[in-house]
Amino acid sequence: MICLKSLEVIQVDWSKTKTIFIISFLVLDIFLALQFFDKKNSSNYELSKTIPIEERLAAENIKFPNDLSNANQKGSYIKGERKVFSEEDLKELTNQEATTVQNDSIRAELEEPLRLPESNWSTRLNTFVRDSIIFGSEYVYWKRDKEKNQIYYYQEYKGKIIFQNPASNDIGIGLLILNIDSDNQIVSYEQTYMDSIQEVDEQQDILAPIKAIEALYDKRDIRTNSTVTKVELGYYTRYPLSTTQILLPTWHIEVDGKDDYFVNALVGEIIRP
Repeated sequence: MICLKSLEVIQVDWSKTKTIFIISFLVLDIFLALQFFDKKNSSNYELSKTIPIEERLAAENIKFPNDLSNANQKGSYIKGERKVFSEEDLKELTNQEATTVQNDSIRAELEEPLRLPESNWSTRLNTFVRDSIIFGSEYVYWKRDKEKNQIYYYQEYKGKIIFQNPASNDIGIGLLILNIDSDNQIVSYEQTYMDSIQEVDEQQDILAPIKAIEALYDKRDIRTNSTVTKVELGYYTRYPLSTTQILLPTWHIEVDGKDDYFVNALVGEIIRP
């Protein structure tokens, strides 16, 4: 009886041991398989990096402008301050009821709303901004938001746009917001301005625009069958301050005419608002 019981115990223990061995080998196989595929994917990625970015984009039917410059460009940080608007500034505005908000922004209502035509409305709007807004000639059209019924103009510095943070709830520096009513008329606006702009530090090499596109492609922000519709160099700050502001050279990449991305033009880092 004792021998039988011992034999049964040995059989049970061997059965458990065998199960443990099977599970252990299965786990080991899975681990080795994962290591293999991870190494393979890593090797494929490194291999793909040796292929010119233009060929990789073409392979995924990603289109981009043909006139991108590969010439060496230089750029530097810039700094500026929020302009404090005075009563004398407001006196320059005609046919408007204008006030300052905390002295560094203007809110104005038009005495006569500006009706926008159904077509070629941008021409009339640009004329209004140039002739009726303080420093209006320094602002350029950015976008129209039909959901908010607003049109945005951004300030320029030496032909380069001072980009704004779309995720911010505060009005940025160098921003003009035109408000539209239900009759497609400009009825009011808010404005800020960056004053006393100057370059900071020495000029540095700027990343080529195709490298900015590559940075977005590597992070899969630009996907198969996409079209890069605009590439332009400007300035950007992730954290707007209330007084002196530092901005860095930044590539703006627009994809499919609607998605905006920003890439640090000095180091190639993608700027996430």
